[in-house]
Amino acid sequence: MMSPKLKLSDSEGVAELGVQDKFTPIKILPPNERSGSRLRVLWAEIGHGPFHAPFFDEDLMVRLADARWFVSTDAPLLAYAIRSPGVPLRGAILHMSRCGSTLARNLLGATDRSLVMSEAGLINSAIAQFTNQSLQPVFSGFLRPDGDRLQRSYLKCTSWNVLAADRILASFPGLPLVFIQRHSLEVLVSLSRTPGWGEGFPGGMNSPELEHAENPIERIAIRLRDFLLAARRLEQEGRCRIVKYPEIISRFIDGDLPEYFGYDVDATTRKRMLRVAEFNSKNPQTRFRPDSKDKQSVAEESPALKLAYERHLRDL
Repeated sequence: MMSPKLKLSDSEGVAELGVQDKFTPIKILPPNERSGSRLRVLWAEIGHGPFHAPFFDEDLMVRLADARWFVSTDAPLLAYAIRSPGVPLRGAILHMSRCGSTLARNLLGATDRSLVMSEAGLINSAIAQFTNQSLQPVFSGFLRPDGDRLQRSYLKCTSWNVLAADRILASFPGLPLVFIQRHSLEVLVSLSRTPGWGEGFPGGMNSPELEHAENPIERIAIRLRDFLLAARRLEQEGRCRIVKYPEIISRFIDGDLPEYFGYDVDATTRKRMLRVAEFNSKNPQTRFRPDSKDKQSVAEESPALKLAYERHLRDL
């Protein structure tokens, strides 16, 4: 974690923000009612990338060990974003979790001059805490440039962010969004193996039905249903495109998404993207192995999984 020896005072850190762009906001800290403190921002000198881990916070943990850092109020964010704007945001990946979204993130990362940030804690804390203000300054401060090497940036969001898509679009009107969807029974099997999944999501976005769910599997099914319904509404309003799991590779390489997200796929890029798709998205040391049949078999042997699917997800 962060070294106390590398901590700057608030005034020192803010002074450095005014003359250089080496610091990145990494988390929004909530107000402390006991001390009366307002929202605070945690900044760290983590460099510009590239960031290759499936989740940004994995890269962050490595870099924080020898990073200078400080805490400020949220006031410097706007001035910092105006003085040193980040890499332009050109699209975001929404998803239902365990559905191929990391593959989509890796395909975008294989395109030229692109920065892809994946499930960053800063984005989640900003959405949760900045309820009445634009997210643009936070995103601009976060998506730091690296000289002129980067041309566009993308976010792979955390699954619950689809419930906050209206707020994201209010801050970035017309931002291209895709929602990655996999057969919900297969996703339900995967998430049933992840104890506590969804329990840390912001309470204000929880369905009232969760209070009456009979078991953890049903709670997962209710959350997945809410994600799918939110994505379906966005698609019907023309503000999001749904990408089904079997279509990810074809649509990101040869389909409609290069134009939609604003990147080019020449012969070299296409070869690089296809190479990415050969390997396990979360463990690139191993080859990709389809697992849909295995998950369907698991579901057939679990009455709780089948019941939750039939009750909440079959018709979506």
